[in-house]
Amino acid sequence: MLRGSVSIIAMPIAILGLATSSFGQTVGPDIIDGELWGTVYNWGESEEITGYSVGGIACNMGSSEVSWFATSNQHPVQATQLYRLKAGRFEQIGLAWGWHEYFALAFDDCSLGCITPDPYTGLTLGVGCSNPEGASTTGKQAKLGPRGHVNAFTGYFPYPFTLVPYPPPGTVEVHIGRRLQVHNTDLDPIANPGASYFLEIQYIAADDASAGNGNNNVSYRPVTVSTLSGAYNLVLTGTTVRQTPAIHAWKTADSSVQETVIQVPGEGRFILAAKTTALGGGVWHYEYALYNMNSDRSGRSLFVPIPASTTVSSIGFHDVDYHSGDSDPHAPGTIRGIDWPTTRTSDGLTWETDAWDPLDRQANALRWGTVYNFRFDANQSPATGVLVLGLYKPGTPASVWATAPVPAQSGGACCLQDASCLPNTTAAACALLGGTWQGTGSVCSPNPCVPPPTGACCDLTWGTCAELTQQACANAGGTYQGDWTTCNPNNCPQPATGACCNIGLGTCTITIQAACVGPTSAYQGDGTSCEPNPCVGACCLPDLTTCMAHLTASACAGLNGAWHGVGSLCADVDCTDPPIPTVSEWGNAALGLLLLLAASLLFRRWAPPTAAE
Repeated sequence: MLRGSVSIIAMPIAILGLATSSFGQTVGPDIIDGELWGTVYNWGESEEITGYSVGGIACNMGSSEVSWFATSNQHPVQATQLYRLKAGRFEQIGLAWGWHEYFALAFDDCSLGCITPDPYTGLTLGVGCSNPEGASTTGKQAKLGPRGHVNAFTGYFPYPFTLVPYPPPGTVEVHIGRRLQVHNTDLDPIANPGASYFLEIQYIAADDASAGNGNNNVSYRPVTVSTLSGAYNLVLTGTTVRQTPAIHAWKTADSSVQETVIQVPGEGRFILAAKTTALGGGVWHYEYALYNMNSDRSGRSLFVPIPASTTVSSIGFHDVDYHSGDSDPHAPGTIRGIDWPTTRTSDGLTWETDAWDPLDRQANALRWGTVYNFRFDANQSPATGVLVLGLYKPGTPASVWATAPVPAQSGGACCLQDASCLPNTTAAACALLGGTWQGTGSVCSPNPCVPPPTGACCDLTWGTCAELTQQACANAGGTYQGDWTTCNPNNCPQPATGACCNIGLGTCTITIQAACVGPTSAYQGDGTSCEPNPCVGACCLPDLTTCMAHLTASACAGLNGAWHGVGSLCADVDCTDPPIPTVSEWGNAALGLLLLLAASLLFRRWAPPTAAE
């Protein structure tokens, strides 16, 4: 289908949740983390890395039940992250694989008024209901699946969720594999004086995402670090901050931090937090924390505009370790934890990882549920400017923007492809966004951006026409007919037509090939006719000798005969040799076996656990 283009959006941090009804209830399934609770479990350490898990309480604040089918990919995934705030830097220091939920309980821990599903099967989380999972449960490695296999925006993941056997060889994996892994040096109180720590839980579910409720699924809670017999233990403190990612703790602790939400059009969300500090002598420190909440397209590069005359030093980058063989399911290999190299040009500073390659998808992209840090010192005071975030996976747009403090310089108006105007933008940043720069000192009021011309855009598959901009036509896969051309009359080339058979009914219609789809439809070719009817065929009766011509599949079945397909003739078939089942017949048989197998698996797991954590 042809679609119009969408604009790039950045918004203040206040717009984090979704609109709710007057009763505080969202529409559709809506799972949130209502609480991080219990004792944070310490599973031991290997090679100076400790493994942890924490309990979470999933609550459904939506108007529909949340699917909880353990034997398919229609169940939530719970992911855990750990962050540290130290000396004006907010960094991620740990992450776990995704815990796969398997049986929905029916408590009311979020005080929403649980409506227990009727009948109660554990296959759905009821409206207003909660499902608590303790730390000893969420740390079970057999139920932890690779993060790289999960699309956090759509909630999709392949099922079975992991084909990686557990435990793999090696003592490290046996103790801490797949769990929340943290380097001991990042927790040592002596090495981290005055540091604050925050645990975060994020839920991802396909039905929650399809209902548009995927932006409120993250909650966090402070933790402290205690030592006992040389081990570093995490202790929950304070209260859970619901529906808010942990990166917001930086601004809570320091009001000078600036936050911007970056919404990828038609996709997921990033949050950029930034802080500048005067170091004295005319030098400033610039600190950026970029958080990917749920964008599957992920981040590949960050461009910060800096004047050519500015001296830059102490350039830094920080990421978090992927581990336990985490990978993309569509290409071999594990995610590479290589720091993003930096390039300094006359226009600015760019951090960038490897480009997207469909045969090698393991670049250290900024994937969902992670924070990467970018920093430098510059002998230039800050001013609000435009940074550009390049996206990793292919799509439109290739880049998005955010406003944040950058070294002050002369900017101007940038006309984006949707004719919106972006102020205080450098020529380099505007070019990365595919815009047209209006020159130094130009402004957006009045708007200097002239809407691009439209023209007829042809969909060659369907022969339909829509009046779009040339860029929007290209984005939709159409063929642009030129500026100012119209769809009245429709001059788009029309596709050829032919006979389309409904195999079950034996009826025939003339249509285009694209419209002749479905398990019971069969296109007979361009230019074919319905006279005589090509949608009937030869039918061999059970006596294995008699052949009846021009019967539909259903009519032949009514005679307990063997139908030989569309267009078959009695002169060409041998009724003593039964036909090989068609693909659809084999498919029906296989489907029946799969349904029996699924029913057996569900029966074996029907009973709920005897006790909840």
